[in-house]
Amino acid sequence: MPYRSLSSEQVAAVAVALLGGTARPVDVEDAAIKAYSLGPEWFCWTRHRDQIDLQAVRDALGRAEKQGLLRRVGNDWLATQVAADLAAETAKKVDKKPPSFSPPMTDSDRRSVHGKNRLVHTRAYSMYMTGRPDGITEIDFYEFAGMPPVATGSELAECVDLTDDLVKGDSQLESLWEEMRSRFLLEK
Repeated sequence: MPYRSLSSEQVAAVAVALLGGTARPVDVEDAAIKAYSLGPEWFCWTRHRDQIDLQAVRDALGRAEKQGLLRRVGNDWLATQVAADLAAETAKKVDKKPPSFSPPMTDSDRRSVHGKNRLVHTRAYSMYMTGRPDGITEIDFYEFAGMPPVATGSELAECVDLTDDLVKGDSQLESLWEEMRSRFLLEK
């Protein structure tokens, strides 16, 4: 197996690259599962070889960062070009399509992805997607817009503008936001 010739930090970096970490940050737990699948001997407990040792993965990711293979983004990880090249080279040995390199996400892109992720995990979105938009409350509106219930003036306008930007390009989010704006913002 070609991954046996790599160090644990190289396997961890390849795992991040294979998970799309050249284009978007990869969560440590996702990296752990992939790294374990590539090199279980590096990332398991001594007495329980079928269990992932998350600390071993974190340590390997940290060493990979020091070697310039990865870059930390909050609690997530991005693969550098060196890691992408290593993943591509190693993938050729196992007849897998090598990952393509995409430049790292900008801070603005990261905020947008995080913001949309937050929106689709709100109660308002769940109610809307299950055909129960009438069950959306004013509190759901505030949660969706990321604003405190006492927001007024410039704070309210800033939250509305930010949510306007976050929903752009997603027809379901746009439709939900328009419906909530018409119901709850007119009351303000």
